[in-house]
Amino acid sequence: MKRILLSLTLLLAFAATQLQAQERYLDPSFDVQVTENVVYGENLEVLTGAPVLIDLVMDVYEPQGDTEERRPLVIMAHAGSFLPKGLNTLPFGNRRDSTNIEMCREFAARGYVCASIDYRLGWNPLAPTQEARAISIIQATYRASQDMVTAVRYFAQDGATDNTYRTDSTRVIVAGNNSGGYMALTAAYLNRPEELELFKFLDSNGDPFVDTEFQGNMDGTGGNPAVHNYSNQGYSTDIHMVLNLGGAIGDLFWIDDTDEAALVSFQEVNNPLTPYGTAVVIVTSTGDPIIEVSGGGAIHPHITDENLGLNDALISATFDDPYTEGAQAAAMELGTPYQEGLYSITSPMFFYDPWAWYDPSDPNIDNTTPGASGSGSAANPFNTPESARIYIDTVMGYFTPRACVQLGLPCGANFTSTKEVVQNADRLSVFPNPAGEQFWLTSKQADQLIQGFDLYNLHGQLISRVDGLNDQQVRIDVPHLSPGMYLVNVRFEDGIVPTKVMLR
Repeated sequence: MKRILLSLTLLLAFAATQLQAQERYLDPSFDVQVTENVVYGENLEVLTGAPVLIDLVMDVYEPQGDTEERRPLVIMAHAGSFLPKGLNTLPFGNRRDSTNIEMCREFAARGYVCASIDYRLGWNPLAPTQEARAISIIQATYRASQDMVTAVRYFAQDGATDNTYRTDSTRVIVAGNNSGGYMALTAAYLNRPEELELFKFLDSNGDPFVDTEFQGNMDGTGGNPAVHNYSNQGYSTDIHMVLNLGGAIGDLFWIDDTDEAALVSFQEVNNPLTPYGTAVVIVTSTGDPIIEVSGGGAIHPHITDENLGLNDALISATFDDPYTEGAQAAAMELGTPYQEGLYSITSPMFFYDPWAWYDPSDPNIDNTTPGASGSGSAANPFNTPESARIYIDTVMGYFTPRACVQLGLPCGANFTSTKEVVQNADRLSVFPNPAGEQFWLTSKQADQLIQGFDLYNLHGQLISRVDGLNDQQVRIDVPHLSPGMYLVNVRFEDGIVPTKVMLR
């Protein structure tokens, strides 16, 4: 029997190994360069009442020194409740929010081009009736989503002409945080006129909240030029994948068998502002109802139940990493089947944008709630840069392997069915479980010895990797680890056995 004490030495040794084994699109391998204040289009904003033509502006993050001729593209939209930062009484709300900067840097460091976009804002949360509020927010979401599609066209035009950013218009991801997530879902899946003619989107006169003859189509065509401008005309609007961080969609009917973009969602189960399932969203300051929408906890079962096939490539792949196991464990905790592409945030605390933190000098930061970090909003007073980055690491660790598969990137070969995962029913035991400061891994088959293991926390962070064991029983001492669930990938000669251990 071998005894393993997980130590700093082991962690440092593994870190050195990792530096030699980085893979493009999965691991951060590049320094990042940023081009700021790029104008990607023009359109008419109604924030002040009368339509005013404004520049649509973004910052573009690229892998520095990269020689690839075509790189996959991520277009990232910020949170902020479709109101300007400050006016929304929040310490966030533009393209330079912490989440956007950090995630775009993470994508660019892996070889993607990532654009953090500003977009048209404005709606009236204090409108006197539910109908007026619903019309206002649906129109705001629609305008903002048109801007996201404008950015898609901008890069398609650039790729076909100047090729400044060397993006691949056949590998486009739209992503967004909270209200940005609403945008990404709308931009990808709202593609038929009848989707805007559901009863919930008609006013008391039977007229649609969004009149495409007046406000233009989602692809930028049509509309009254007094309120809608078509930028980057005639170029591709194709979207191939969606990364939804805490957003929701106007109606499940919008996602149907005419859609093709794969979906990955990170959804907070206990967020009362954006529903995990299907519910009516409210005005935060007043509690007044706005309109019923559906979050990832409803969207992903809908994709499965309706056999829409959007995530079929992901379902066919083999993801045996700790991030996937974390998503599976979250589904188990909720008592629901795991839906491929859905990572549920199950903390009992109220988390609003747990992947974000804010400027401590912002007047809208939360400094009054007992225990507030000084980097959190009133909706999430305890967030810190450190905790937010852990969530961003989890987002990247769960999402990027799926992007490799869905977009047909070279790293996709890592996740084919050739990776052998051994069923553990008759192979491995973990004892005791729950455990205290130590536990044992035991092979139940004398001819199948344990070769090594990887130990992760539920955020997908590697605690340690151990190789060269070749033993039937391994004792692991973990006196320094915090209580909670941990994931263990145990390696045998013929494959990997994933298992879990609870530390008390």
